[in-house]
Parts: sequence; structure tokens; C-alpha cells
Amino acid sequence: MNRYFIVFFLSLTFQINFLKSQTVISQRDTIKAYNKVLIVPFEQNRYLCGIQKNFAETSNKSHTEIVNFFRYGLISEIQNEFLYHHRTLSLLHNADSLKDLYKTYASISYAFTPLPEPEEENKQKNKKQKSEKTTKIEDGQVKSKRVIIPKYAKVVLVKPDILSYLNQKYGADVFLFVTELDIENDISDPIAFINNEYIRFIKVHYCLIDNKGNYLNEGVVQVNFPNTLNDMYILKKEYFPVVAKLLAKELPPSTRKNSADKY
Repeated sequence: MNRYFIVFFLSLTFQINFLKSQTVISQRDTIKAYNKVLIVPFEQNRYLCGIQKNFAETSNKSHTEIVNFFRYGLISEIQNEFLYHHRTLSLLHNADSLKDLYKTYASISYAFTPLPEPEEENKQKNKKQKSEKTTKIEDGQVKSKRVIIPKYAKVVLVKPDILSYLNQKYGADVFLFVTELDIENDISDPIAFINNEYIRFIKVHYCLIDNKGNYLNEGVVQVNFPNTLNDMYILKKEYFPVVAKLLAKELPPSTRKNSADKY
């Protein structure tokens, strides 16, 4: 009798585990995949650089030339990387699409928004903030602690119909808005800065939005580089591909089946 009960129990357990695995597969299959990514580059006035003078001295280029070099260079690297994952095109590299690029700029604005954080990290941060006062009294003196909240340039759809227009014309159903490029010295550690041990960083602000206006992903990707690097050509060659790979990790699933089917 016990033997039959054991056989029955093992059989039931197997069926339950099988059903669980089937449920997981079913949920995975329901994740939406997207057909084509359209890249919208940052506007020329959305370029912030604390070492522009260094780039100008080493390249003998004007401010506008440097901005355009980084603007085209960054979008080229992103497009080249994205082509490994999705059908991809850019509004910057096609002469026929430039009027649509300016039409897109006229349809959006920007809002500096706190960076999204993982849920668990948010819980820990909120817990810490509750236990620590930003202003307190020590030795009879009022002391304040400055709390810096990281923010990014979030794209705001002033005219949401622009997404439908671009979707119909280019067949894109997901859009990467590169909203800002920052190239700066990291001065967060004053001692390191005084001792010339500080680093520099590239920050790319972005929003991934589908053609329905849903925000799929957003925030900032950052890559650090040495404070001795003042050559803009080397910076583009060595570090922009790293930025592009980080952005590619944020892409939603693709409907593309064939690696040769890129466009």
C-alpha cells in the first residue's frame, strides 16, 4: 500500500512541476517584441562639456565642429551596435529624414527627472533616509547634509502624434531618444581632484519609447575615462562603442530572426 502511495505522490509531483514549467514558458512567450528602432540624436544645444577647451586645443576645431563630431560619432556607434540586435535607422544620417528630425524636435521638450532606481535599491534608500536627518544639531550648531539626487533629461512628448507619423513613414515601433551628451570631469571627490587623481566621464541621457507612447526604458549610461585623455578622436574610437553596447542592453526584444536582416 505504501509503495502505491509513493508512486502516486511522485507522479503528482512530476505533473505539478511540468505544469509550472509550461506556465513559465507561456509567460516568456507573451513578452512583446519590436520590429524596428528609430534613433533620434541629441540636439546641438544638449551637449555639455567641461573640457571643451582641451578638445579645441588638441584638434584645432571650433566649438560647432566638435559638437557635430561627437553628435554624428555617437549616433553612428549606436546605430552600428543596434544593427546586431534590431532593424535600425537614424534620423541623422539620411538627408531625406532631416526635416523629420526637426519636426521631431518641435514635438518634444525635456524635463530633468530623478533617475529610476531598482525597486530593492529604492527600499534601502528610503529606509536610510528615514534613519538619517539631513539637518541636525551637533555641538550646539546646526549642520546640514546636502542630498544630491541624480537626474536625467527625460523626453516629454508635447505632440504625441509625432510617434504615429514616424511609425507610419519609417516602420519604427520603438524610438531611442538620445536627449543629452555630457563629457565632464568628476569632481565628486575634492581630494582626488586636488591630487590630479580624478577621472572623467561620458554620460548619455536616453529614453526608449514605443509608438504608443509607452516608456520602455530611460535613464543614463555612463563610461569613465582617464583625465589625461584630451584627444576627441581617441575618445570617440575607444569609448563611444562602450556606450553603444550599454545602450543596446536596454533594448526590448526584437522580432528580427535573421542576423543579415538588418534594415
